[in-house]
Amino acid sequence: MNLPFTPKTPNFSLLDNQALYTFSIGNTRAANFRILATEICELIEKEISINGSFDLLFEENIRQFLGTSKFKANREMNKTLNSEDAVLFPFLNNGITIITEQITVPKSAQDGKYNLPVVNPQIVNGLQTSRVLYDIYKNNREKLKGVFVNVRVYESKEPSLIEKITDATNTQTPITNKDKISNKDFNSLTKEVFKNFGIDYVTKRGEGFKSKNNDFHNQVDSETVLKFWYATFYEEPEVAKNSIARVLQEIYDASSSENHPLKFLFDGSANSSIYIQLLTSYKIYQFVKKNKKEIINDEDITYSQKYEHLLYSDEMMCYGIYKYIGTDLKEYNLERN
Repeated sequence: MNLPFTPKTPNFSLLDNQALYTFSIGNTRAANFRILATEICELIEKEISINGSFDLLFEENIRQFLGTSKFKANREMNKTLNSEDAVLFPFLNNGITIITEQITVPKSAQDGKYNLPVVNPQIVNGLQTSRVLYDIYKNNREKLKGVFVNVRVYESKEPSLIEKITDATNTQTPITNKDKISNKDFNSLTKEVFKNFGIDYVTKRGEGFKSKNNDFHNQVDSETVLKFWYATFYEEPEVAKNSIARVLQEIYDASSSENHPLKFLFDGSANSSIYIQLLTSYKIYQFVKKNKKEIINDEDITYSQKYEHLLYSDEMMCYGIYKYIGTDLKEYNLERN
């Protein structure tokens, strides 16, 4: 997708008529400017018209939209944009960071305006800002009249640099290791594997807010699957139970470091055995969860109290089942045996 942004010329001094602040480091070029907030909304609408949704525009973002009802930053942003302080938005907001394949920097203004064409833009920071703006735009675009937003655009095709920019610019809410691995290749392929079994494998914060697709009969958070993989195949049920942070740190390191002993599992290769392992871990977890629920709901209070310890031993039970049946679920039906 090709799109020209229209950076706004300064209004601070008549001596300053430069709408762009540009520079380069190595092979990466950068442009900083401010544009009308409606241009971001028009970018979203163009993405929808081309691809049917705006998902690809935010594909590299480590989170999904977190809503305005429960997420304080979005709620305050929405409040500002619906008040007399809307024009102060560029002072109160960190702006939007975009990665693009190509920037064409104009030599001078054309008809008093700058046009900055970019190719295939990806919003890596500012999804929350973009979605709040777009929701207002859809309902009453007049509310965004005279509202500007600060934008940083980086021309780069280096995955490692893109990851660093994404990490560094996402500061409004703490970045967890779950966020960091949300876009890793192994997680994307796992999502496809689970989809083939009718399971919505949620990798990003806020992704679960989407309306459920009819193609899915179940939904599970990636954090849950990875935790029970760690308890079973990695054979560390106690760590999995007591420290999900350690589990996710280990997996992030494995997916990022060439020297990590688990790199062969989490390197994103389509031939990795991690996908069948994660699916198996999920099925074992579902089996434990289903049967534990039956015990909890048992009318015999004495029976329920006798097995009360089962309420707190999911990871250990999953590990025990894994050690008993191994990886092959074809010959051992969890639902039947």
